[in-house]
Order: sequence, then structure tokens, then C-alpha cells
Amino acid sequence: MNRCVYCSKKLGENHLLPEFPVGSRLAFDPANARLWAVCPKCERWNLSWLDERERTAAVARLDQYFVATPNKTESAGIGLAEVANTSLVRIGAVPWSTFASWRYARRLWARRRGSIINALIFWPALLSLATPQGKVFLRSDAMGWVVMALSGFIIWFYVWHTVMRIALPSGMLARVRAEYARSAAIQVDQSGWRLFVKHEHGTSDLHGRDALRALALLLPHINADGAGRKQVGDAVALIERAGGPERFIDESLTVQRLGPGIQTLRSLPAILRVALEIAVNEEAEKGALRGDLAAIAIERDTARLVADAAYKLN
Repeated sequence: MNRCVYCSKKLGENHLLPEFPVGSRLAFDPANARLWAVCPKCERWNLSWLDERERTAAVARLDQYFVATPNKTESAGIGLAEVANTSLVRIGAVPWSTFASWRYARRLWARRRGSIINALIFWPALLSLATPQGKVFLRSDAMGWVVMALSGFIIWFYVWHTVMRIALPSGMLARVRAEYARSAAIQVDQSGWRLFVKHEHGTSDLHGRDALRALALLLPHINADGAGRKQVGDAVALIERAGGPERFIDESLTVQRLGPGIQTLRSLPAILRVALEIAVNEEAEKGALRGDLAAIAIERDTARLVADAAYKLN
């Protein structure tokens, strides 16, 4: 399976790792034996589903390739190299804040850039319809096809697009569409926090590790407009001041910070949403590395199902 678990696009392939031939761009952390396939489309890092023994061996092999490569660049502990048509990103001994800023700024800025480009295309195109030439186009047969195509895209992206799947007690995987994801809500009380996510079979009340994984998949959709580099830097600083991702989550999702009751994720302050996206992703990955590989398998299967559905529609 070589699909991104976040956007379902193809990750490409490599010929460096027979046990993990997924991804034409690989990121690895020798010190902590972490391995990711980086999506060329959405820039998100897909944690490998290899067990600890296989992952440690794979990372050691990539490190050997990197060291033996003469043409490489290293800056602030982050190394870049090209080996056998595969891009390698080596994470060295750098402070977590430096690594997080480098890693998350790229993908959040990519979303911000895409949002700006879409706005620069959409609004001029809409305003052009008010011109004499635009009015002629509105009365033409071509306009009907354009409206149908645009309506189809809007319905797919904002309504039917699958954001994630939730494992139900029955063993089924329930689809969370985009329209449901935007209504996801969080409740905090003195006992902790829980997440309510609507899906095609009802609403799930998630807490603990399940809620954390769900937040890691939902927040990139909620934060669809991305963030600038300064905003990412401010978010990382908030996490650092709290003492790390885990403590930031524990301190942020409290009655003292959010107040009592239920509120949607979309209603949270933008800087808090960005910081939470970074923090919950880090904690979800740590959980997987501690042996929770079943979560990665569910996300991988979700990407496959989404890709299969898109193929059938075409």
C-alpha cells in the first residue's frame, strides 16, 4: 500500500528498502529509529508500519546510504541527499523545537500557499463574470458544463470527501465525511477531555488514545488554510513553554483553558488549533512507536479504500 494516509495520493516507491519500498522521499531519525514516507502532494509524513526490529534495521541502512553519499547538504542538524532516485531527509541531533519548526512549517505553509493561490484564481474568475464578455459566457452552453463540474467538486470536497475512518465496537470502519469533520466537537471537564465525531453510522464518543489519533487526522482538515512560518514558530514556542507536546495537550484541553461544555474544533483560536495539530501528531506517532501499529494499519487501509472509491467514480 503506497497511498498517503492523509490525502490518499501516491507516495511513490524506492529501491533502497525491500522491506519498505514505499515512498520516493524518505525521512528518518537514527537516534530514535523513526522512519517516514513523505507525501509529495500534501507534505505530510506517513509513519512506517514496520515493527521495531525491522524499522531499526531499515533506518540503519538509510543512514549508511546517507553517509556514503558525497552530494548532500546539512543545515541545523537536518540533512538532505539524493540516493538512487530517492530523496532522503536525515534528522540529526537537534532540539525538538528546531525539528518541529522545520517539519511542520513546510506542510502548513504549503496549505497556506494553496489557499492563497485558490483565492487569487477564484475571485478574479468570479468578478470577470460581471464584464460584458462574462455575461456572454453566462448565457452560453459551456457555462452549464462549468457549473456542473464546479458543483461536483464542491460537493465532493466539502461534503463527500472522506477525512478519516473510525473503528466501531462491531469491527466496522465508519466513514467520516468532510461535512461531519467540520462539526467535530470537544468536551472538557474535571475528569479530562473527549471528542465527539459524527460519521455515517452515528456519532462516536472518543477518549484517550483513540481521541488523540482522531484529532491528528481531523485537525489538518480543520486547519485547511494552513499557517505562516511565524504562526508555526509561535505554536512551537507554546508547546515548548508547556514542557513538550504531551504536557501542552494536557494543559490546553482543560476547563481552565477552554471553559466547561462542548465546543467545535473550528471555534478554537487559530494559534491553539495549529499548536494542537503539531502536538497531537507528535503524540500519536509516539503511541504508534510504542507498539500501537494497529492504528497505522487502520489509517493505511483508509487511504486504500478512499483511493479505490475515487477510482470507481472515475
